[in-house]
Amino acid sequence: MSLMDFHVVMGHRSFGDLRRMIEGGMIEGIRVKDLTGAPPVCRTCVEAKAVHKPFKESRSPHPTAYAQEISSDVWGPASVESIGRKNYFVLFIDRYSHETRAFFMRNKSDAFDAYQRYEAWVRVQRDADIKVLRSDRGGEYLGAEFTSYLEHKGTVRKLTTHDSPQSNGIAERAMGVHVSTARALLLQSKLPTFLWAEAIRFSVWLHNRQFTTSVPTLKTPYEIVTGNKPNLSTLHPWGAKVLVKDLKAGKLQSRVREGRYLGPDEEALGSRIYWEGKRSVTVEREVFFDIPDAGSVSVEGETGSDDETDEFVYLFNDSTSNNRQTQPQLHFPQEDDDGPGEYAADIDSPPTPPNEPQPPQPTSYFDEDEDDDEIPELMEESDDEDGEEEDDEEIERELLQEDEDGREEGGVGTIPVVTEPVNEDAPMPGHFNEEEPSTSARTRRNVAPPPGFYSETNQQTRGRGVKVPQPYTQKEAALAALIAEIDEILGQEGVSIAANQDLVSALTMAMAATQDSDSPTFEEAMAGAEKEKWLEAIREEMAQIDKMHTYDVVEVDRREIPNIIGSRFVLRRKRDAQGNIVRYKARLVGKGFSQRPGIDFNETFAPTIRPVTLRLILALGATMGSAIEQGDAKNAYLNGVLPPNEIIYMQPHPIFYRLYPSLVPCLKSAKANGKSLALRLWRPLYGTKQGGNKWYEELCFVLKKLGLTKSNADHALFYCFKSPSEYCLLGVATDDFTYVADSTGTVKMLKKEMGEHMELAEMGELSWLLGVDVRRDLKARTISLSQSAYITLILERFGMANCKSASTPLEPNIDLTPGSEHVSSALLPPKKKSEYRELVGLLMYLSVMTRPDLASALAVLA
Repeated sequence: MSLMDFHVVMGHRSFGDLRRMIEGGMIEGIRVKDLTGAPPVCRTCVEAKAVHKPFKESRSPHPTAYAQEISSDVWGPASVESIGRKNYFVLFIDRYSHETRAFFMRNKSDAFDAYQRYEAWVRVQRDADIKVLRSDRGGEYLGAEFTSYLEHKGTVRKLTTHDSPQSNGIAERAMGVHVSTARALLLQSKLPTFLWAEAIRFSVWLHNRQFTTSVPTLKTPYEIVTGNKPNLSTLHPWGAKVLVKDLKAGKLQSRVREGRYLGPDEEALGSRIYWEGKRSVTVEREVFFDIPDAGSVSVEGETGSDDETDEFVYLFNDSTSNNRQTQPQLHFPQEDDDGPGEYAADIDSPPTPPNEPQPPQPTSYFDEDEDDDEIPELMEESDDEDGEEEDDEEIERELLQEDEDGREEGGVGTIPVVTEPVNEDAPMPGHFNEEEPSTSARTRRNVAPPPGFYSETNQQTRGRGVKVPQPYTQKEAALAALIAEIDEILGQEGVSIAANQDLVSALTMAMAATQDSDSPTFEEAMAGAEKEKWLEAIREEMAQIDKMHTYDVVEVDRREIPNIIGSRFVLRRKRDAQGNIVRYKARLVGKGFSQRPGIDFNETFAPTIRPVTLRLILALGATMGSAIEQGDAKNAYLNGVLPPNEIIYMQPHPIFYRLYPSLVPCLKSAKANGKSLALRLWRPLYGTKQGGNKWYEELCFVLKKLGLTKSNADHALFYCFKSPSEYCLLGVATDDFTYVADSTGTVKMLKKEMGEHMELAEMGELSWLLGVDVRRDLKARTISLSQSAYITLILERFGMANCKSASTPLEPNIDLTPGSEHVSSALLPPKKKSEYRELVGLLMYLSVMTRPDLASALAVLA
């Protein structure tokens, strides 16, 4: 048989091994001919045994000028968004000097913009033009716009073959070096992983100032391009603790603040400093390095003997060293494995939730027992952590006294309780406020009671007058609790509302003004004649929240959770243009004022349509005979989704235990384990800092998907123009929509498409929007806006319902400068000041919406 036949019989073994067997006489019974010459080619072996061909060592000559050849590669997406909200970065490497530039990007498609910026930098700063651009076949490089731009610039493109990143070895190797360096910096410094971009920036800065074997000369890239040797005398370890001069420090406060060093800044003569408490990076000049850890110095005259060391003065209290959490592991993926020509780094470790130790307990400087007597307890409004267990016990006692079978009327169901506070699949926020004191030893601040909180009498006790506290009203108690709560939060910043008597008086008057308003407090609603209507509104609100799976009830240890916000119900009577009550509305809101940046919120931007834009689209719609309708998104904020790095925990409102009786035994079980119940929010509620931002992001995503474009002039205006006779304008005021389209059918189609992504309330033609009465004359093609009900409310509020009208809003040529005859020399009391500011604010809204004729007068009065 032939050598090929023997090869097939032997299972496609190597021709060389088979020939050696026959020539060596290792087998018998088979005679093979044609042993000489080149071995034949077996197609089956090629199909079955094809392997990667080795990459030949590059023999291309080293470039002789800057930008003669540029290598580039893109990395991302990062598992954690950077502090600057970036997810990718792109490297551009000059093969002549190996000088590297990094550009950080929000999206992968921003690579073209990054290249244009890099090309402009090379042309101006290095006086060179890019001749060759080498990259892989990623879609960010092969876009039509990118390709056309290179062709018009005369830049030659060199691409790798698919699935062969080794052909772009310089960029791939550099990417691996910078990513591993960033990982090492983050691990060594124990800084949050959202600082990965700062670590990459520092790694690139170092690379340009260190030797590389790819350069034939013994020079650094920095010296090759500038002619100067790099000066590293000011270099310090990345992430090191430094002290920065505080220009706003008080006369008796520390003159420095502690930050973390993130390397030199390339745009300014300073250092980049990360502030752990603020989750921000700034450039500072007056930075003190290599400061030893704070020691303790005994104060002379305060110790009994040399051996006694009970009392110390701490120069710098490093509270963060004993309270360092375990950072979640940061993934450093390369580009998507599924994309052609992508390279994936096999560095995969799942994120782990932090295990934060209990922070040190501060010393109490106030007698808590005495303060508790002075500050009234308001179960529904209070957010104080010390009083939470007492509130829970009070609720539990009330509920357990009821008959087990006699559940509260209108209960809306049961809620399962999650025993673990953290979902393993969702990483915790990357950074916590490490200076938060333990909840078990938090101190109350002495709060000045509002006016009327105590009533004075002329009683004489033991020969001297004393102030005897009298019973205070429910609103005064609520105000005192609110002031105490805000002071508790702002106390660390040295801010105290209670110390400002004018502000306390203004708050008191503002609260008194709302006694008969359409927004009663929860307690007033439950004690009034409309209790059942308010309860029905609360049930509707909770049903909608449960429908959207807004939260999970979890058992938490308060020592392990960085922040837990409070909750409350906001109640309001909704009225029509004639002032008639049409609806009772309840809204469960979070007490967002206690949220902390970088812990449970980041971005807060959420625009609403400007009054001038609203009037413009309404005028266009009326003139063109367009269809003008309105819509409303039910529980708009619940359509947003909280990202994994913005986890919010919220205290359940006391009425939860009546609406959901199954939570009562869960509360007892949690307390038995030394824990408490909290709501782990998956969607933002009204009142949270980022609620409006997440709703706006979701709305933009949905409208873009439906073909609408966001206006650059007003980010709350969206439009779609297919032809002069087919168009649609959409104005957004949080959850209120104003549609202006060519026909009713276009509006209905858009509402139907939007209804597939959110729950919309059909409201028909526009008649009432943001407190403005809208009336349209189709024949005359005009539209009228009126705030007569709003004006009547203002007149009644300030006792001018029966006043006479005037043709001018302000007396002509009146002089209101201090010292004129029209200005009184007497100072206004706090009550009058508050009323004046309130009146100006109300009139300002009136002027920007429907009464521009008041603008000039308001400019004078304000």
